[in-house]
Amino acid sequence: MECKINDMDFWESPATGLQITTFARYAAILNFRGKGKFKMHQQSPGKLFEKGLALTKAKTDTGQEIFPDEKAVFYFYDDLDHYLRSL
Repeated sequence: MECKINDMDFWESPATGLQITTFARYAAILNFRGKGKFKMHQQSPGKLFEKGLALTKAKTDTGQEIFPDEKAVFYFYDDLDHYLRSL
């Protein structure tokens, strides 16, 4: 999946609008889609995955929606697939 930095400083897929944020050791898949507004200067999408970040769901508490839920790490592809289909 190709990702670019959008105007909110989130990684976003131009094809799907799926957004990912990164904090410390985690990368969280956000529960809401981006609008396709990208920054002109782009970083390499590889930088996101070179760091060995744990992929998680995003928190659902009000005001916390962009932060990773450290208790909801994806360990299995099927769990990730189910989550993505539910968004």
